Amino acid sequence: MVPLSGKICVVTGAADGIGKAVAIALAEAGAIVYISGPLKVEGGNETLVPCLQNTVREAEAAGGICIPVECDHTSVDDMEHLFDRVRDEKYCQLDVLVNCAFSGEPVLKEKRNEPFWQASLELWDMASQAGMRSYYIASRRAASLMVPARRGVIINVSSMSGFKALFNTAYGINKAACDRMTEDCSRELKEYGVAVLSLLPGLVKTEFLLECANQNKLNFEEEMALSQGETPQFVAKAVLNLVTDQNIMDKTGEIYTTVDIADTFKFTDVHGIKPLHPLSLRANMLYIGKWRLAKWIPRFVMAPKSLLIANAIGP
Repeated sequence: MVPLSGKICVVTGAADGIGKAVAIALAEAGAIVYISGPLKVEGGNETLVPCLQNTVREAEAAGGICIPVECDHTSVDDMEHLFDRVRDEKYCQLDVLVNCAFSGEPVLKEKRNEPFWQASLELWDMASQAGMRSYYIASRRAASLMVPARRGVIINVSSMSGFKALFNTAYGINKAACDRMTEDCSRELKEYGVAVLSLLPGLVKTEFLLECANQNKLNFEEEMALSQGETPQFVAKAVLNLVTDQNIMDKTGEIYTTVDIADTFKFTDVHGIKPLHPLSLRANMLYIGKWRLAKWIPRFVMAPKSLLIANAIGP
């Protein structure tokens, strides 16, 4: 069964992590997927460093097609080139955009507790240019192709930091802006049959975080929280179920957690595991290092808004 046969998708930031898993899942489901990010590794081991070539190989092994487009997501010209290729090569067809691009994960972890007035403006640029601005440019170009066809789906991969303090102020502001962009863009696009949603994962076991764990760069509390996290493949399942949902317009403008989508469409993470809801009280106790308390809290109890606002991940 290939539910996305004949569909054209774009996934930004598909060299690793969530973007890579989403691109492979969409390609395996039959779509032709344009992917953006660093194309290859010069003079290094490309099996160890994120690059689009790895995503292409894994998609092909799964029977899918990914078309790599080298792209610096901080560059307007590169972003425009990506969508120019889709427009010119696929006769203006674009069915799905998944915004995943981000470049500052290592720096954000290193600087996660640094006060905003002491932090370099580089942190803001990382969060806003490769993240929020690239989301806006991509959504703008995608909408220009979807509106004439009166169909399409745009999914913005968001973050818990839109609800609670996480990493640092620059990151949180931009992720909150992502969710606001979803709301405003959906209002303008609804009459054209184009759905726009924010998808909010929990703590994701990305290659970067797993490597940090392997190198003992995480503290005990962070390792405990990561152990209860979700895989990029779980996020990809959520995206695939959303873009194949015949009632997707009923969801436009909303923010959905991956666990919400899993509950609706009845799927689990790898090995049948059900991740914690990112806004649950148990998950948030883990995020702030209260792991002894967390194990006694039922999974279904949601965290109060005061806790989400007041606490940040990490010590």
